[in-house]
Amino acid sequence: MEIKITNMKLSDFPKHDQNPFICKIKFRKQEDNNNTGKRINVDFINLDGRTKKIGSGSFNLESPYLDKTPFVRIYKPAFIRLPRLSQSGIKIFSILFDELIFNGSEIYIFKDDILEKCGWNTDKPYYQGMASLVENEFLACSHSPNIYFINPTMIFRGNRTTLLKDD
Repeated sequence: MEIKITNMKLSDFPKHDQNPFICKIKFRKQEDNNNTGKRINVDFINLDGRTKKIGSGSFNLESPYLDKTPFVRIYKPAFIRLPRLSQSGIKIFSILFDELIFNGSEIYIFKDDILEKCGWNTDKPYYQGMASLVENEFLACSHSPNIYFINPTMIFRGNRTTLLKDD
């Protein structure tokens, strides 16, 4: 499979006021009666095996334990597009994990921090890498300097349902 990398500049990409990727997330609404939620209702019956209802209650199925290990979810579309990124794009992508805000759809990327973390002396690999990330839809440019929209269909830290707008 031949991978084509274009030479588009970061400034060639459109700038957005809102995250253009949010509408691409597909959610399925859970049914209330499928016992996959956090609470279930049960009926209590007599111990002698008769089906006479003597009461009801509900149980919380949520675990009392919390995994405090930092995590980022990487979805299948990201793995498919990862080989299309330039080398500098892959390097920046790996640094972005630490910069993602929990349940956030935006990321602040400060060029000087990236240059320092990557060990680059010039801006060229930064701009090439950022252009590669935008071209492959990992990120989208915003009108605000240094603010980018993340594509939650590729990568997300938290619960993507927080991005849903109730109409």
